Amino acid sequence: MEYFKIKKGTFKEIAIFSLAGMLISLVCVLYLINIIVGLRTTIIDMEQQNIKRGEEFGVIIQKIIDTENESYKKNEILEPKEEDENKEQEKPLNNTQKSYYNAEESDRDLLAKILYCEGGGESVDCQKAIMSVIVNRLNSGKWGNTIKSVIYANGQFSPTFDGSMQKAKPTQTQYDIVDYILENGSTLPSWVMYFRASYHFNWKGYTPYCNIDNTYFGGMGGD
Repeated sequence: MEYFKIKKGTFKEIAIFSLAGMLISLVCVLYLINIIVGLRTTIIDMEQQNIKRGEEFGVIIQKIIDTENESYKKNEILEPKEEDENKEQEKPLNNTQKSYYNAEESDRDLLAKILYCEGGGESVDCQKAIMSVIVNRLNSGKWGNTIKSVIYANGQFSPTFDGSMQKAKPTQTQYDIVDYILENGSTLPSWVMYFRASYHFNWKGYTPYCNIDNTYFGGMGGD
C-alpha cells in the first residue's frame, strides 16, 4: 500500500509538472502570437506610410508634369504667332509668283510636252529660254490670250502638226522648268519671241539676241 501511495504521489507530481509545462508553453505561444501580431501591425503601418509617401511623391511628380505641360502649351501658343507673322510677310511674294501666269494643269502638261519636243536635249538654261519665248508670246497677245492658243497657233511650233506632241513624254526636268518660268516669268527680254536651231533668222527687221547651245533667239524690232 505504501508503494502504491508513492506511485500515486509521483503521478500527481508528473501531472502538475505537465500542466505547468503546458501553461508555460501556452504563455510562450501567446507571447509569440503577440510578437507576430505586433510585427504584422508594424509592417502594415510601414506599408501604409510607404504608400502615403508614394502618393505624396506621385502628387509632387504630377505637379512637375503639369507645370511642364503648361509651360509647353504656352510655348506652343506663342510659336504659331511668329509663324503667322512670317507668313504675312511672305504673302505678297508668294501671291505675285503664283499669279504670274494663270495656268491650269492641262496647260502645264502642254508646256512640258512642247518644251520636250523643242529643247529636250538642250541645257536647262536653253530650255528656260525656249519657255520664255512662249510666255513672251502669251504676254504679247499676238498669238492669242491662252497658253493653248499660243502653242497651237497656225504654223508656229512644228511638233503640234507633225505628230511628235502626241508622242512626247516629258521628264521632271521639263516640268520643273515650266514651273520655274510660270512662277518667275521670262528670262529673256519681252521682245524676244522667236528661236530656231543652228543660226538666226535672216528676216527683215529681225534682231538677233543670243544663242544658247545650238538654239538662236531673237525678235522683231528689238533693241
